[in-house]
Amino acid sequence: MRKMFYYFLFITIILQSCDPVANFSKAQPSGVAALKKIPTSLRGFYITVDSSALLSVGPTSMILNYNKKDRDTTNQDVRDVLADKLSNSIIREDTILALSPRQVLKKYRGNYIISTQNDNGWEVMLVALRKNKLSFSHLNSKEALEKLPTIKASVTDTTKALYSPSRKQFLQLLKDGAFSPEDTFFRVRKKLK
Repeated sequence: MRKMFYYFLFITIILQSCDPVANFSKAQPSGVAALKKIPTSLRGFYITVDSSALLSVGPTSMILNYNKKDRDTTNQDVRDVLADKLSNSIIREDTILALSPRQVLKKYRGNYIISTQNDNGWEVMLVALRKNKLSFSHLNSKEALEKLPTIKASVTDTTKALYSPSRKQFLQLLKDGAFSPEDTFFRVRKKLK
């Protein structure tokens, strides 16, 4: 159990510290309006398979809490896991999404796309909710990106390209499986109180 926790923590740290596979010139998909609030269908509490992390999705943010308990919580009752959150047994809290001009959420073809502005453009992450299972997917296919139009990030930095796909081209990325699921959570309670 301890290995699973450290593995999950390691993956999250790596994902946050690594350069993304691609940066985009605009929040994706272009031409789709950003949502002002997270839809109620996504809101609630979600938990990892091993109960080592709790994801709270509210009207304007997604917060990931890591459970510091060093015991197997696989069969632990949901109320106990939520009580752990309330009793300050959290060792880390990460903000996955906080709606702002630099971090937007868009809905497109049944999926949600989080676009986060960084120093080199916009990084994207796909969020899908299917049968109470919330999956976060990251772009992993450089081959699929080769088909997209690019523009240079700046005159001084010619090694980095910004991708500028049309809405149709972005949809093709989704269809081609250019995003791979990396984190999966299961809904334990629909509404935040």
